[in-house]
Amino acid sequence: MALFRDIPTPTKEDSPAACIEWAARRDPIGHRVHLALGMVALFAIPLASTPATIASTILFGYALLRAPTLWRTWRDLPKSPVVIAMVLLFAWMACSIAWSADPDKGIRLLRGSRYLLLIPALLPLLAHRRLLLQALTAGILVQCTAQFGEYLIGSGSAGGGFSEHPGHTALWYSIPLGFLLFEPKSVAGGRWCRGILFLLVGLGLLLTVSRSALIGTLAGLVIAFVLDDAMKQRKISGAVVVKIACFLIGAAILVSVSPISQRMNNAWSALTTPYEQGEFNIEQTRPLWWRAGTHAWQEHPVIGSGLGSAQEIITSNEEVQSIVAQSPKNASAARDDFHSTFVTVLVETGLIGSFFLLLWMALLAQSLVRNKEFRSILITGYIAWLGYSALNTTLFSGRLVAFSSTLLALSLVRDMTGHVGFRGAFGLSAGKGRTGLDGTKKAHE
Repeated sequence: MALFRDIPTPTKEDSPAACIEWAARRDPIGHRVHLALGMVALFAIPLASTPATIASTILFGYALLRAPTLWRTWRDLPKSPVVIAMVLLFAWMACSIAWSADPDKGIRLLRGSRYLLLIPALLPLLAHRRLLLQALTAGILVQCTAQFGEYLIGSGSAGGGFSEHPGHTALWYSIPLGFLLFEPKSVAGGRWCRGILFLLVGLGLLLTVSRSALIGTLAGLVIAFVLDDAMKQRKISGAVVVKIACFLIGAAILVSVSPISQRMNNAWSALTTPYEQGEFNIEQTRPLWWRAGTHAWQEHPVIGSGLGSAQEIITSNEEVQSIVAQSPKNASAARDDFHSTFVTVLVETGLIGSFFLLLWMALLAQSLVRNKEFRSILITGYIAWLGYSALNTTLFSGRLVAFSSTLLALSLVRDMTGHVGFRGAFGLSAGKGRTGLDGTKKAHE
């Protein structure tokens, strides 16, 4: 078999799906290697920072090597409104470093933006999007296995498995949960196998004790359920309401007996218990940081204080200084992050950055809703991402940037109705000919 096949080149009028199919047929061996690297990357990114960095760097490098073949699959990216809004947001954040109180910190924060390269790296693989989601689900199941092991031996860790930051991993659980719930062909074992795996992944999410990721994922599953039913039947059926009620009751029972219940109680106590001298509750810090940030934002409402200025703003705040001075135990009140994507963007990049952020989120939501095949799965991840972003900053950590990039990439190609399974993707299909990217049999070239 020739390394590169001599086949007709797609024209400018051809769809992105046609360009993706052409690239795969033009370089079949390179395409299979690329797919394998993409699956390994999505398997490794939720595990921990080190395997995520290694796997993603190899994927980015290989995609760059294939650029002479793949560039046609990327030619519509600069025309995509959601991609344009995303680029404008990160470009404006980079520009804001120029007037930041700590430009070195701002530069370090932007290192995670390298994971935006996942979008062009995954785009040529979207004919195999179910395989990519299966690889991601497999990685989460490995993470769950590590979590269960920690829990059984009583290691006393936060339940993050291999991850050094359980919350960053917890957000990734939303996509496999949506995949197992809404995609009948997600695994080969049928409904019972999907149900068991869904329960295992859900228990793993509880063990991360990430409240915002849990609440966001639950909200995403419910909203996706309602939208899916409404778009199919033009109304919300009573059966769906009963299923949602049973689901929420079961989730509440599991939460009440899991380690996350203690964190829920602590958060409630922080909201209802007044602050006492010298006994600052760590759960009260987010409102404190947000107040400090909004006070600083009033000085530079349009362009913000500059990326990386959060630590200077928080530590120089009089309320924070007063709390820290009262007791050494209160040192955690002085941090370098506002712990909210919306507050961080507003304070550090001003109204301009906030406009780009909201525009990007709105266009991403539109792109996800228009993706009929995986709409429910992607909406689940999107709502979880919004919930997590409200109480955490998701624009700087590489694995969190990778999450939003994966959502965006999976939503881009909407006119590809076929899917190639594992055997077809790697040339293992039985019989003569080969399987095309649309799932049909092709004759030999």
